[in-house]
Amino acid sequence: MAQPSRQFTQTEQPGRQKQAMSESRAVMLPRRRITKGEKILWTSTLIVIFVVAIIIISRQAQIYSVSISATHAQSAVNTIQQSNGELNEQIQKLQQPGRIMKIAKEHGLSLNINNVKLVDK
Repeated sequence: MAQPSRQFTQTEQPGRQKQAMSESRAVMLPRRRITKGEKILWTSTLIVIFVVAIIIISRQAQIYSVSISATHAQSAVNTIQQSNGELNEQIQKLQQPGRIMKIAKEHGLSLNINNVKLVDK
């Protein structure tokens, strides 16, 4: 009985080696080479992405600089408007009739109602 089991194991081992070799062949695929067309396609895609990124960044920088200049212009406009408001208040003070009469009396002028004319703006 010992002999038939020995034969069985001997015949089984070469079969196992064939299976192991066939499995190892199935697992190891030949390395696929990258074609010239694929290299050109990937390179051009990367270049396009890089150019688009640079364009986007430059546009954002332009928008930022325009925004800063607009902010400066707005602050200058606000300053001028405030100055104009203060000057208009000064004009109103200087145009008061009481003040004009006081200055006229200091310079020796008198009020003659017949010679007064009203002027509207």
